[in-house]
Parts: sequence; C-alpha cells; structure tokens
Amino acid sequence: MNKLVRFSLLAFVLLIAIGIRLSVAVSDIPIQGDAKTRYNPIANSLLDGHGFSRDFSPAHRPDNFDQPGYPLMLAAIYSVTSRSPRAVVMVQLLLELLILLPVLAIARELRLKRSAQMLVLVIGLITPFLAKYAGLLLSEVFASLMIYVCCYTLMRALRESSNDGLRWWAISGVAAAISLLIRADTVILIGLMCAVAVILARPDTKQRRLQQIGLLIAGLVLAMTPWTLRNYYHFRSFKPLGNVAAQSNHPYVKWLNTWFDDPAELKTFWWEALRPFSIISWRSMISCSPKKCGQRTTPLKSATGNSGASIGAG
Repeated sequence: MNKLVRFSLLAFVLLIAIGIRLSVAVSDIPIQGDAKTRYNPIANSLLDGHGFSRDFSPAHRPDNFDQPGYPLMLAAIYSVTSRSPRAVVMVQLLLELLILLPVLAIARELRLKRSAQMLVLVIGLITPFLAKYAGLLLSEVFASLMIYVCCYTLMRALRESSNDGLRWWAISGVAAAISLLIRADTVILIGLMCAVAVILARPDTKQRRLQQIGLLIAGLVLAMTPWTLRNYYHFRSFKPLGNVAAQSNHPYVKWLNTWFDDPAELKTFWWEALRPFSIISWRSMISCSPKKCGQRTTPLKSATGNSGASIGAG
C-alpha cells in the first residue's frame, strides 16, 4: 500500500471520527432519566454543601443507592465551569478518546499484529456508540475507561514475573475499586476479570500466589474504605457498593437484555433464540405441513415484543 493510499485512508478515518464527535459536542444535552433523578441532583447537592444527596429540599437525606465516582466528577467539572453541562460533554469526549490508550495497550499485550492494532484503533475512532454516550450526563464513558484500565493492569500483572510485577496486582485492585465506585453494577464483570487473572497466574511458589492475591485485595479494600466508612456512618450497615440489591432488580445488571430500554422488549432472552434450531424443532418443521399441522409460530419473538412471522414447513 503506497503512501498516498495510506494518507487518504487516514484522512477519511479522521474525518469520520471528527464528524462524530463534533455532532456530539454541538447537540442538545438532555437532562433526563438518570441524569435528572440521580447524577445531576447529587452533583448540585455537593456543590451547595448539602452532601451526597438526591433531595432537592431539606432534609437532604444521604443517598445510599448511587456510587460516588460519577457525581464527584460532575461536581468537579461544575465547580470550575459555572455548572455547565456542555463542559461535562467535552470532558467525556476526551475520556472517550482516552479509552483507546488502554485498548491499544491490551492489543499489544495480546501481541496482535501491527495491522490488527491499527484496525482496533480505526474501529474505536469511527464507532459512534460510546461517543454518543459522551453527549449525555451518564456514567458509561467514565466507567468504560476504568474497566479497560483494570483489564490492562491485570494483564500486566500476569505478564510481569519479577518482584516489580507485584505492584501491578495492587494497581489492579485500585483500578477495580474505582470501577466499582463509578458503577456498582460492574461487580460481575470486575469480579470475573480478577478471578480469571488469579486463576491464570502461574507463580513459582504458594507464597508468591498469596502475595498476588493479597496485594489485589489490599488495593481494592484500601480504595473502597472511605466510601464504605461513609455508608456505615450514615446507615449503620456494611455497604461498600451502596444499595446494590435495589439495582439488581434491573435486568441489565444481571446481564440480561442489555441493549433494550423498554420493558416491553424484555420478553425474550438469548437462549430462546436456540429453540428453533434444536433437532426436535427442526424435524417438526420439516415434517409438518400447513394442511397437517396448521400455522405454527416460532418461539422466537421480534425485538418489539410481537410474535415473529408464522412459518409453515411444506
């Protein structure tokens, strides 16, 4: 591939990337949903000196549902920008681009070819989904950044075999804690990542393994301690993740129907998609004709919650 073609492709990718982010930067910023009922009220309450509360009026009860990471970020940006949501969007667009750094670092840790690494970068630049979230006062971008950082630090901890490598286990614990302090519902993902790292580690001695696990836990616990103490002070109970039980009522917390918002769209799960392709269902579709069995409806439903097209095998 000659230089002119490479330059043309690079310019094309950059134009798309810039266009996506410019469209986000100048778009309206809707303060609704979680931004309206959770993050924005807490950030304003912190700036007004009422503490970590969602209440708009006295007595400003302490909140035990949300984690502090994102509201604190909002409050920090508001404090120097006259509470400008546009400034938050600009910072989040920067964070969204910064996500590419740990992603590329992970690609290098996996020893992918240079062409594959460049493809990862291109996909990250031209994919609009996370950039669109940067235009909302929601925690997805900040949480995604820390999840990727945690993944990278765990991979470094696995690769390093010297004593200096032990520090990466402690750093991983801190990164895991920050992820949890942004979104408590990342506990499944963060827990699995840490567990897999511990399992894949191949230390020379049992003492080394205990050191790795101990440093991982120590980093996690130390970073979570201030928030845990705050919750105990206000609610007299051990709540490092806040009222995570209430959050677990949402299907996406259980990794079900992650991409749907309307409850009407949450009637089928991924395993139901396998039913039409089972041996029994396949045989019945082949042997069953409209005259013999009448119209049949597949168990798979469309994304709108309506029944799928009726099929009759001839």
